[in-house]
Amino acid sequence: MSGAMEPNPYLAPTTIATPLETGLSSDEEIRRQCINRESTIRTLSALYILGGVIGLIAGASLISQSGASPRATSVWTGLFCVALSLLGLANGTGLRALKPWARVLATLQACVGLLAFPIGTLINALIISAFWSNPSKTIFSEDYKRIIAATPHVKVKTSKVTIAVLIILAVAVLALVGVIIFGR
Repeated sequence: MSGAMEPNPYLAPTTIATPLETGLSSDEEIRRQCINRESTIRTLSALYILGGVIGLIAGASLISQSGASPRATSVWTGLFCVALSLLGLANGTGLRALKPWARVLATLQACVGLLAFPIGTLINALIISAFWSNPSKTIFSEDYKRIIAATPHVKVKTSKVTIAVLIILAVAVLALVGVIIFGR
């Protein structure tokens, strides 16, 4: 056994490769470092939009049902549901466009979601951390829009299993909405 120690392959590197060492431009390097978080934010935006659409359907259903039997509570509940849904739709489209105001609005919505103990608390805490970590600060900056335009070839590689699971979940949610609306 020699006196020299072999490097541990499981330790994090002590230096970060510069863009010149990797052969990538600095914009491409930044985009590659942030692409997974960008994908997470865009997925969350899709969820806000989906929630907004479902909420609009539910709110419209409550309002239309109140016409048959006038109950003021279902009208107000339906209007409240529509208002929250419009907020969710605006938030989702703002997140999709990586607007800084949407990050603040989503954080406020997630803070309310923290009250849904225990699962909602966990999910919304993860959402808040996703919006305020270092990669997200970069992603919501104005300079990052220029980086996206300069690096359209950098894409997220989504596995086929993930796509299949998302399709199954989307079909299940749509089936549930159909049962709620038309199953009465």
